[in-house]
Amino acid sequence: MDKAIAHVERNPHLDLADVLKADVKMETQRFITQERLKKQSFGGYNPGGIAMPGRNVVGEYAETDPETRKVAFELRLYDPRINRWLTTYPAGQFHSSYMSMGNNWVSRVDPDGGYSPPTDFVNVDTKETVHVNDGIDQTLYVNDGLFQEIKSTNFGPDPRWFSPSYQNILFRAVGNDALQFGEYASQRFIQNFDLYGEGLFYSQIDKLTPNYAGYPGPVQTAANNSDAVNFGLKLVVWRQSTLRGDSGITNNEFEHQIGTFLNGQSHGTNLSHAISQLNEVQNIVFADRRNGNIGNALLARGGTAFEWKDVYNNWVGQVLSIHYTLFR
Repeated sequence: MDKAIAHVERNPHLDLADVLKADVKMETQRFITQERLKKQSFGGYNPGGIAMPGRNVVGEYAETDPETRKVAFELRLYDPRINRWLTTYPAGQFHSSYMSMGNNWVSRVDPDGGYSPPTDFVNVDTKETVHVNDGIDQTLYVNDGLFQEIKSTNFGPDPRWFSPSYQNILFRAVGNDALQFGEYASQRFIQNFDLYGEGLFYSQIDKLTPNYAGYPGPVQTAANNSDAVNFGLKLVVWRQSTLRGDSGITNNEFEHQIGTFLNGQSHGTNLSHAISQLNEVQNIVFADRRNGNIGNALLARGGTAFEWKDVYNNWVGQVLSIHYTLFR
Protein backbone atom coordinates (compact mmCIF):
# COMPACT_ATOMS: atom_id res chain seq x y z
CA MET A 1 0.00 0.00 0.00
CA ASP A 2 2.87 2.39 0.75
CA LYS A 3 4.21 1.87 -2.78
CA ALA A 4 0.77 2.61 -4.22
CA ILE A 5 0.47 5.86 -2.22
CA ALA A 6 3.96 6.94 -3.28
CA HIS A 7 3.09 6.21 -6.91
CA VAL A 8 -0.04 8.37 -6.70
CA GLU A 9 1.94 11.19 -5.10
CA ARG A 10 4.31 11.11 -8.08
CA ASN A 11 1.36 10.91 -10.49
CA PRO A 12 -1.46 13.05 -9.01
CA HIS A 13 -3.72 12.46 -12.03
CA LEU A 14 -4.17 8.83 -10.91
CA ASP A 15 -6.84 7.65 -8.49
CA LEU A 16 -5.51 5.87 -5.41
CA ALA A 17 -8.33 3.28 -5.50
CA ASP A 18 -7.46 2.32 -9.07
CA VAL A 19 -3.77 1.99 -8.24
CA LEU A 20 -4.58 -0.18 -5.23
CA LYS A 21 -6.76 -2.40 -7.41
CA ALA A 22 -3.94 -2.74 -9.93
CA ASP A 23 -1.47 -3.49 -7.15
CA VAL A 24 -3.74 -6.23 -5.75
CA LYS A 25 -4.26 -7.65 -9.24
CA MET A 26 -0.51 -7.73 -9.88
CA GLU A 27 0.17 -9.51 -6.61
CA THR A 28 -2.65 -11.97 -7.29
CA GLN A 29 -1.29 -12.76 -10.75
CA ARG A 30 2.21 -13.19 -9.32
CA PHE A 31 0.87 -15.65 -6.73
CA ILE A 32 -1.09 -17.58 -9.39
CA THR A 33 1.99 -17.76 -11.61
CA GLN A 34 4.14 -19.06 -8.77
CA GLU A 35 1.56 -21.69 -7.87
CA ARG A 36 1.23 -22.79 -11.48
CA LEU A 37 4.99 -23.16 -11.83
CA LYS A 38 5.02 -25.39 -8.78
CA LYS A 39 2.29 -27.62 -10.18
CA GLN A 40 3.16 -27.84 -13.86
CA SER A 41 5.55 -30.51 -15.06
CA PHE A 42 7.55 -28.00 -17.08
CA GLY A 43 7.77 -25.54 -14.21
CA GLY A 44 11.21 -26.62 -13.02
CA TYR A 45 13.22 -24.62 -15.54
CA ASN A 46 13.17 -21.42 -17.50
CA PRO A 47 12.29 -21.27 -21.24
CA GLY A 48 15.90 -21.88 -22.22
CA GLY A 49 16.22 -24.92 -19.98
CA ILE A 50 18.11 -23.75 -16.88
CA ALA A 51 16.87 -25.57 -13.79
CA MET A 52 15.21 -23.30 -11.25
CA PRO A 53 16.53 -23.22 -7.67
CA GLY A 54 15.95 -26.49 -5.87
CA ARG A 55 15.16 -28.34 -9.11
CA ASN A 56 17.07 -30.79 -11.26
CA VAL A 57 15.12 -30.81 -14.48
CA VAL A 58 16.42 -31.04 -18.06
CA GLY A 59 13.21 -31.87 -19.93
CA GLU A 60 11.70 -35.00 -21.40
CA TYR A 61 14.15 -35.36 -24.31
CA ALA A 62 17.49 -35.09 -22.51
CA GLU A 63 19.52 -35.98 -19.46
CA THR A 64 22.50 -34.49 -17.64
CA ASP A 65 25.81 -35.72 -19.00
CA PRO A 66 27.79 -37.09 -15.98
CA GLU A 67 31.19 -35.90 -17.28
CA THR A 68 30.46 -32.40 -18.58
CA ARG A 69 27.32 -31.70 -16.50
CA LYS A 70 25.79 -30.33 -19.70
CA VAL A 71 22.34 -31.20 -21.03
CA ALA A 72 22.81 -34.23 -23.29
CA PHE A 73 20.42 -34.91 -26.15
CA GLU A 74 20.82 -38.01 -28.30
CA LEU A 75 22.96 -36.27 -30.94
CA ARG A 76 24.73 -33.38 -29.18
CA LEU A 77 25.18 -31.37 -26.00
CA TYR A 78 23.19 -28.26 -25.14
CA ASP A 79 24.08 -25.33 -22.87
CA PRO A 80 20.90 -23.75 -21.37
CA ARG A 81 22.89 -20.76 -20.04
CA ILE A 82 23.40 -19.47 -23.58
CA ASN A 83 20.63 -21.46 -25.27
CA ARG A 84 23.00 -22.92 -27.84
CA TRP A 85 24.17 -26.32 -29.05
CA LEU A 86 27.86 -26.95 -28.34
CA THR A 87 28.53 -28.67 -31.66
CA THR A 88 27.25 -28.31 -35.21
CA TYR A 89 24.94 -30.69 -37.03
CA PRO A 90 24.61 -31.09 -40.82
CA ALA A 91 20.82 -30.70 -41.03
CA GLY A 92 21.24 -26.93 -41.59
CA GLN A 93 17.73 -26.13 -40.44
CA PHE A 94 18.52 -22.63 -39.17
CA HIS A 95 20.98 -19.99 -40.35
CA SER A 96 23.39 -21.06 -37.60
CA SER A 97 24.09 -24.70 -36.75
CA TYR A 98 24.51 -23.72 -33.10
CA MET A 99 21.05 -22.13 -32.86
CA SER A 100 18.70 -24.20 -30.72
CA MET A 101 14.98 -24.46 -31.45
CA GLY A 102 15.19 -21.44 -33.73
CA ASN A 103 15.59 -19.13 -30.70
CA ASN A 104 12.00 -19.96 -29.74
CA TRP A 105 12.38 -22.29 -26.75
CA VAL A 106 8.81 -21.83 -25.53
CA SER A 107 7.04 -23.04 -28.68
CA ARG A 108 9.60 -25.24 -30.41
CA VAL A 109 10.96 -28.65 -29.55
CA ASP A 110 13.96 -30.69 -30.72
CA PRO A 111 13.59 -34.31 -29.59
CA ASP A 112 17.13 -35.50 -30.42
CA GLY A 113 19.28 -32.40 -30.96
CA GLY A 114 19.19 -32.81 -34.72
CA TYR A 115 16.01 -31.28 -36.06
CA SER A 116 12.99 -29.33 -34.81
CA PRO A 117 9.78 -30.91 -36.19
CA PRO A 118 7.78 -29.05 -38.86
CA THR A 119 4.27 -27.71 -39.04
CA ASP A 120 2.14 -30.09 -41.09
CA PHE A 121 -0.55 -28.47 -43.26
CA VAL A 122 -3.29 -30.95 -44.11
CA ASN A 123 -5.74 -30.46 -46.97
CA VAL A 124 -9.15 -31.20 -45.43
CA ASP A 125 -10.55 -32.06 -48.87
CA THR A 126 -7.88 -34.48 -50.12
CA LYS A 127 -5.92 -35.30 -46.90
CA GLU A 128 -2.68 -34.38 -48.69
CA THR A 129 0.02 -33.00 -46.36
CA VAL A 130 2.75 -30.40 -46.78
CA HIS A 131 5.58 -30.10 -44.24
CA VAL A 132 7.01 -26.62 -43.58
CA ASN A 133 10.21 -26.60 -41.55
CA ASP A 134 9.33 -23.88 -39.07
CA GLY A 135 10.29 -25.90 -35.99
CA ILE A 136 6.74 -25.83 -34.58
CA ASP A 137 5.45 -29.33 -33.94
CA GLN A 138 1.83 -28.79 -34.96
CA THR A 139 -0.76 -29.87 -37.53
CA LEU A 140 -3.02 -27.28 -39.17
CA TYR A 141 -6.06 -28.27 -41.22
CA VAL A 142 -6.87 -25.96 -44.12
CA ASN A 143 -9.17 -25.96 -47.13
CA ASP A 144 -7.96 -26.75 -50.64
CA GLY A 145 -7.53 -23.15 -51.82
CA LEU A 146 -5.15 -22.13 -49.03
CA PHE A 147 -3.44 -25.52 -49.14
CA GLN A 148 -2.54 -25.10 -52.83
CA GLU A 149 -1.08 -21.67 -52.05
CA ILE A 150 1.04 -23.18 -49.28
CA LYS A 151 2.11 -26.07 -51.48
CA SER A 152 3.30 -23.79 -54.28
CA THR A 153 5.29 -21.38 -52.10
CA ASN A 154 8.98 -21.69 -51.21
CA PHE A 155 9.32 -20.37 -47.68
CA GLY A 156 13.08 -20.86 -47.31
CA PRO A 157 15.06 -22.84 -44.70
CA ASP A 158 13.70 -20.98 -41.67
CA PRO A 159 10.33 -19.40 -42.53
CA ARG A 160 9.40 -18.72 -38.91
CA TRP A 161 11.82 -15.80 -38.68
CA PHE A 162 12.98 -14.90 -42.18
CA SER A 163 9.97 -15.13 -44.49
CA PRO A 164 7.25 -12.45 -44.30
CA SER A 165 5.17 -14.48 -46.74
CA TYR A 166 5.14 -17.40 -44.31
CA GLN A 167 4.10 -15.15 -41.45
CA ASN A 168 1.05 -14.15 -43.49
CA ILE A 169 0.28 -17.72 -44.57
CA LEU A 170 0.55 -19.00 -41.01
CA PHE A 171 -1.71 -16.24 -39.70
CA ARG A 172 -4.36 -17.12 -42.27
CA ALA A 173 -3.93 -20.86 -41.74
CA VAL A 174 -4.56 -20.65 -37.99
CA GLY A 175 -7.93 -18.99 -38.60
CA ASN A 176 -8.74 -21.42 -41.41
CA ASP A 177 -7.81 -24.33 -39.17
CA ALA A 178 -10.01 -23.12 -36.31
CA LEU A 179 -13.05 -22.91 -38.58
CA GLN A 180 -12.67 -26.61 -39.38
CA PHE A 181 -13.43 -27.36 -35.71
CA GLY A 182 -16.99 -25.99 -35.73
CA GLU A 183 -18.31 -25.36 -32.22
CA TYR A 184 -14.78 -25.82 -30.82
CA ALA A 185 -13.28 -23.19 -33.12
CA SER A 186 -12.52 -20.67 -30.35
CA GLN A 187 -10.72 -23.21 -28.18
CA ARG A 188 -8.69 -24.40 -31.16
CA PHE A 189 -7.72 -20.85 -32.14
CA ILE A 190 -6.59 -19.98 -28.62
CA GLN A 191 -4.46 -23.14 -28.52
CA ASN A 192 -2.59 -21.99 -31.63
CA PHE A 193 -2.50 -18.37 -30.45
CA ASP A 194 -0.55 -19.63 -27.45
CA LEU A 195 1.63 -21.96 -29.55
CA TYR A 196 2.69 -19.54 -32.28
CA GLY A 197 2.84 -16.42 -30.11
CA GLU A 198 0.75 -13.25 -29.94
CA GLY A 199 3.34 -11.28 -31.92
CA LEU A 200 2.49 -13.20 -35.09
CA PHE A 201 -1.19 -12.28 -34.86
CA TYR A 202 -0.83 -8.65 -33.84
CA SER A 203 1.78 -7.94 -36.53
CA GLN A 204 -0.55 -9.25 -39.24
CA ILE A 205 -3.71 -7.60 -37.93
CA ASP A 206 -1.86 -4.28 -37.71
CA LYS A 207 -1.28 -4.41 -41.49
CA LEU A 208 -5.02 -4.42 -42.24
CA THR A 209 -6.76 -1.19 -43.26
CA PRO A 210 -10.41 -0.63 -42.31
CA ASN A 211 -12.87 1.16 -44.57
CA TYR A 212 -13.20 4.12 -42.22
CA ALA A 213 -15.46 6.02 -44.62
CA GLY A 214 -18.03 3.26 -44.34
CA TYR A 215 -18.58 3.91 -40.63
CA PRO A 216 -20.68 6.65 -39.01
CA GLY A 217 -18.86 9.79 -37.92
CA PRO A 218 -18.77 8.94 -34.19
CA VAL A 219 -17.14 5.59 -34.96
CA GLN A 220 -14.51 7.26 -37.14
CA THR A 221 -13.78 9.76 -34.36
CA ALA A 222 -13.47 6.97 -31.81
CA ALA A 223 -11.08 5.05 -34.08
CA ASN A 224 -8.90 8.15 -34.44
CA ASN A 225 -8.68 8.56 -30.68
CA SER A 226 -8.57 4.97 -29.42
CA ASP A 227 -6.11 2.26 -30.45
CA ALA A 228 -8.53 -0.35 -29.11
CA VAL A 229 -11.39 0.90 -31.31
CA ASN A 230 -9.08 1.04 -34.32
CA PHE A 231 -7.90 -2.49 -33.55
CA GLY A 232 -11.54 -3.60 -33.41
CA LEU A 233 -12.18 -2.18 -36.89
CA LYS A 234 -9.14 -4.05 -38.19
CA LEU A 235 -10.59 -7.23 -36.73
CA VAL A 236 -13.68 -6.62 -38.86
CA VAL A 237 -11.45 -6.60 -41.95
CA TRP A 238 -9.77 -9.80 -40.75
CA ARG A 239 -13.15 -11.45 -40.27
CA GLN A 240 -14.48 -10.48 -43.70
CA SER A 241 -11.40 -10.71 -45.90
CA THR A 242 -9.36 -13.44 -44.21
CA LEU A 243 -11.58 -15.75 -42.20
CA ARG A 244 -14.51 -15.80 -44.60
CA GLY A 245 -12.45 -15.00 -47.67
CA ASP A 246 -10.03 -17.92 -47.29
CA SER A 247 -12.44 -20.53 -45.99
CA GLY A 248 -15.86 -19.59 -47.33
CA ILE A 249 -17.13 -20.40 -43.83
CA THR A 250 -19.13 -17.96 -41.70
CA ASN A 251 -19.01 -18.78 -37.99
CA ASN A 252 -20.54 -15.74 -36.30
CA GLU A 253 -20.11 -17.19 -32.82
CA PHE A 254 -16.38 -17.75 -33.33
CA GLU A 255 -15.84 -14.35 -34.96
CA HIS A 256 -17.33 -12.44 -32.03
CA GLN A 257 -15.69 -14.54 -29.34
CA ILE A 258 -12.20 -14.38 -30.85
CA GLY A 259 -12.54 -10.74 -31.85
CA THR A 260 -13.19 -9.81 -28.21
CA PHE A 261 -10.49 -12.24 -27.05
CA LEU A 262 -7.81 -10.75 -29.33
CA ASN A 263 -8.71 -7.19 -28.45
CA GLY A 264 -8.76 -8.15 -24.79
CA GLN A 265 -5.27 -9.62 -24.95
CA SER A 266 -4.02 -6.54 -26.77
CA HIS A 267 -5.83 -3.72 -24.94
CA GLY A 268 -7.35 -5.19 -21.77
CA THR A 269 -10.44 -7.31 -21.27
CA ASN A 270 -12.78 -4.66 -19.83
CA LEU A 271 -12.03 -2.07 -22.50
CA SER A 272 -12.31 -4.57 -25.34
CA HIS A 273 -15.60 -5.94 -24.01
CA ALA A 274 -17.03 -2.45 -23.72
CA ILE A 275 -16.00 -1.68 -27.31
CA SER A 276 -17.51 -4.94 -28.59
CA GLN A 277 -20.83 -4.22 -26.90
CA LEU A 278 -20.84 -0.58 -28.00
CA ASN A 279 -20.47 -1.88 -31.55
CA GLU A 280 -23.71 -3.78 -31.08
CA VAL A 281 -25.34 -0.58 -29.79
CA GLN A 282 -24.20 1.36 -32.84
CA ASN A 283 -25.70 -1.38 -35.02
CA ILE A 284 -29.09 -0.52 -33.53
CA VAL A 285 -28.62 3.24 -33.46
CA PHE A 286 -27.34 3.57 -37.02
CA ALA A 287 -27.97 0.49 -39.16
CA ASP A 288 -31.23 -0.83 -37.70
CA ARG A 289 -32.75 2.62 -37.21
CA ARG A 290 -31.92 3.49 -40.80
CA ASN A 291 -33.52 0.27 -42.04
CA GLY A 292 -36.50 0.36 -39.69
CA ASN A 293 -35.38 -2.84 -37.95
CA ILE A 294 -35.02 -1.74 -34.33
CA GLY A 295 -38.14 -3.62 -33.26
CA ASN A 296 -37.04 -6.82 -34.99
CA ALA A 297 -33.55 -6.50 -33.51
CA LEU A 298 -34.77 -6.13 -29.93
CA LEU A 299 -37.22 -9.03 -30.36
CA ALA A 300 -34.49 -11.24 -31.92
CA ARG A 301 -36.43 -11.81 -35.13
CA GLY A 302 -33.29 -12.03 -37.24
CA GLY A 303 -32.17 -10.24 -40.38
CA THR A 304 -30.91 -7.23 -38.40
CA ALA A 305 -27.52 -5.69 -37.72
CA PHE A 306 -27.91 -6.15 -33.94
CA GLU A 307 -28.32 -9.65 -32.54
CA TRP A 308 -28.60 -10.68 -28.90
CA LYS A 309 -26.42 -13.72 -29.55
CA ASP A 310 -23.60 -11.37 -30.61
CA VAL A 311 -23.85 -9.64 -27.21
CA TYR A 312 -23.58 -13.05 -25.55
CA ASN A 313 -20.63 -14.17 -27.67
CA ASN A 314 -18.79 -10.93 -26.96
CA TRP A 315 -19.19 -11.71 -23.28
CA VAL A 316 -17.88 -15.25 -23.86
CA GLY A 317 -14.85 -13.72 -25.60
CA GLN A 318 -14.18 -11.59 -22.53
CA VAL A 319 -14.36 -14.67 -20.29
CA LEU A 320 -11.97 -16.53 -22.59
CA SER A 321 -9.52 -13.61 -22.45
CA ILE A 322 -9.64 -13.45 -18.64
CA HIS A 323 -9.20 -17.20 -18.32
CA TYR A 324 -6.27 -17.20 -20.75
CA THR A 325 -4.56 -14.37 -18.85
CA LEU A 326 -4.91 -16.14 -15.52
CA PHE A 327 -4.26 -19.77 -16.46
CA ARG A 328 -2.26 -19.96 -19.67
